[in-house]
Amino acid sequence: MERRLRSFEIRRAQALLINERNAALPMARARLKSFGVPFLLKRTLNLVASSNGNKFTPPRWLQPDGEPVSCLEKLKVLNENLEEIRELSQEALEDAVLMGCDESQVREILAQLMDSLVNPYRKDGE
Repeated sequence: MERRLRSFEIRRAQALLINERNAALPMARARLKSFGVPFLLKRTLNLVASSNGNKFTPPRWLQPDGEPVSCLEKLKVLNENLEEIRELSQEALEDAVLMGCDESQVREILAQLMDSLVNPYRKDGE
């Protein structure tokens, strides 16, 4: 009985995420996180992104010499990192808009945040 109830609650939280684009989103996210199944939350958020038609397509990763990165493991890590950044940025944008912030300002701040990143591996003279 308890297992069926948990399954019902998870499906209900997923439905909130997929079907509603309002203040219920943070509550549904929190509910899914509380079940301790982060993979389920990630899968649900991917469903939300694809249902919105805003799926991000990873770039063709290039080395400094212009040649494409060919190591599959490196490509996997790079693409997973991008997806995580996208998901966190999406959550930050949604939360800010729900709290009454201007969407264009939030987007500008996120862009400034990216511009402020520092490459600690940059060689002198680059």
